[in-house]
Amino acid sequence: MGQYEQHVFVCTSGETCPEQGDTEKFVKILRERSKQIGRPTDVQQIGNGSSPLNSGHDQTAELTLSQSTVNDRGGAKTPLALAFASLTIVLCLVLLTGLLANLPNVVLAAIVLVAVKGLVNIAELRRVWTLSRLEFWVAMAALVGVLLFGILKGVLFAALFSMILLIRRAAHPHVARLGRVPGTRRYSDCERSPDNEAVPGTLIIRTESSLMYFNVSHVRDRFDQLLSTAAADLKLVIWDLSSSPYVDISGARLLRDIQQELARRGVAMRLVEARAAVRDMVRAEVGIEVGEVSRRVSIDDAIEAVAVAPPPTAEGLQRA
Repeated sequence: MGQYEQHVFVCTSGETCPEQGDTEKFVKILRERSKQIGRPTDVQQIGNGSSPLNSGHDQTAELTLSQSTVNDRGGAKTPLALAFASLTIVLCLVLLTGLLANLPNVVLAAIVLVAVKGLVNIAELRRVWTLSRLEFWVAMAALVGVLLFGILKGVLFAALFSMILLIRRAAHPHVARLGRVPGTRRYSDCERSPDNEAVPGTLIIRTESSLMYFNVSHVRDRFDQLLSTAAADLKLVIWDLSSSPYVDISGARLLRDIQQELARRGVAMRLVEARAAVRDMVRAEVGIEVGEVSRRVSIDDAIEAVAVAPPPTAEGLQRA
């Protein structure tokens, strides 16, 4: 056995020896350790009770192996590494206490940052930015609010911010100019579909929001822009209300004012695709000057009806 630097005998039987499973595990660990440190060790098993691994020594051996593994991972070569590590810790505590006073806060901050990193999905944020800028800014408001004010106040801040954005969007709805889809009797936004066919002498618009007191000013400005770009032979304005689930008094009066101004210019105005509550409000506030306000009247029906009927006059509106 002269080829080995160490000889280790492990007890495998006897009253004071470890159990068979523990013995095999211990032998395996010893052999792996000998390979790691580059010191050939002959690990042999004996079957009597005279092994150094007698009663009470198995726990000590496991503790020693655990400490040895830690020392190896730290680059230690001799058992003196533990003494030097202990001395270094004492010197740091005595001489560097002032410099390390804020270390717990730094470590805690690092732990929090690592935990938060797993909660932030950068790829999903990029996808939200691509799909909806509104929802992206709400997410950013929630993130900044939580970091600055805490969880509860941060969430409330994000909720308030999202409400402001929603009100702003509702106050500036999209007012679309519609055209006939080629080969069909359907109409869609000309801005999204430039190949739509314009109906001669007719301006068809659609407000993609409810008509309420805080957005009527924007809707009126947008309508004036579309009216200024209409053809000189304009005879009919059709207002599609299919995307307006609610119209309040200010919205109904806006429709009345526009209808009266168009009538003075000899242009008829018709409302189509209005919902039940909207029809009731229009009938009460505008009256019959906009024609029959019915769920059965479509854009094509309004075009055909005005083609055979004379446009309203200012005198007629005054009598009404």
